[in-house]
Amino acid sequence: MKKMTLTYFFLCFAWFQGEVCSAASETTSSHSLLVSTQGLADHLEDPSNVILHIGRKETFEKNHIPGARLFSLKAMMTRTSAGNDHELASITVLDALFEAAGISNDSNVIICYDSEKFSAWAGFVYVGLDYVGMGSRAFV
Repeated sequence: MKKMTLTYFFLCFAWFQGEVCSAASETTSSHSLLVSTQGLADHLEDPSNVILHIGRKETFEKNHIPGARLFSLKAMMTRTSAGNDHELASITVLDALFEAAGISNDSNVIICYDSEKFSAWAGFVYVGLDYVGMGSRAFV
């Protein structure tokens, strides 16, 4: 009986996964999160592009993509009553922060980072952009 129940569970799970995957493929947009270096170079002069540099100020001052803006991660975070300071700030704070960085509803936001250490933080910035409704216009 136990073997039959386990087999039934796996069959149901496999069916469910197939249904979820096929539904996801029908609703997934063609939006790619990644921008090639050549693609970025070809569109550096596009005024609708806002390039956010995630990393250290010293590294940014030495070398960065032309037109990039150094972006503060700390401003995106809020401290909770439990002491967690890596929680996303409110939508009001994020809206003001992104607007101050030159991002509008018509912007394409390219998130760049200066070392692998900051790659996860680039994802954090993407989540913030998605939270305020800019996910379809954000790229890494």
